[in-house]
Amino acid sequence: MLSEWLAKHVESVKLNEEEKEKIKNSQPFPIAIPESVISSVTKSLAFDVGIYLGEVLRKKNPWVIWKQVSTGKRNYFYGQMVLVGLGKVDICPMHIVEVFCVGVKEGEYTDGKRLLSLFNMWREKAQNNKPADDDV
Repeated sequence: MLSEWLAKHVESVKLNEEEKEKIKNSQPFPIAIPESVISSVTKSLAFDVGIYLGEVLRKKNPWVIWKQVSTGKRNYFYGQMVLVGLGKVDICPMHIVEVFCVGVKEGEYTDGKRLLSLFNMWREKAQNNKPADDDV
């Protein structure tokens, strides 16, 4: 229900020419400049939903923990919180939920089922990465 609710609350704001030019000039190589971006309200909702999903996952799987990325200043997630304990790759649920919102805005996801399937995949990875009982 949460992912369907979020999909219905994604808002976007149209970029003016100055904003488009700023994005274009900030890129080291040419990219397609969008006509609109998700709103700050949507970004805030995505962050909150990402934290919530991460906490649900962590509570059900105590070996999954939050960790701040503090190495590799070129790392995209440098300084941000990620979940560790899901396998070889740490995840940043807040970022993933924001990407989901962009997909909704772009019309790629017309309902919330994609976010639910991502959460189920994280849950499965956590279960598959469960340490031996004496390690928990």
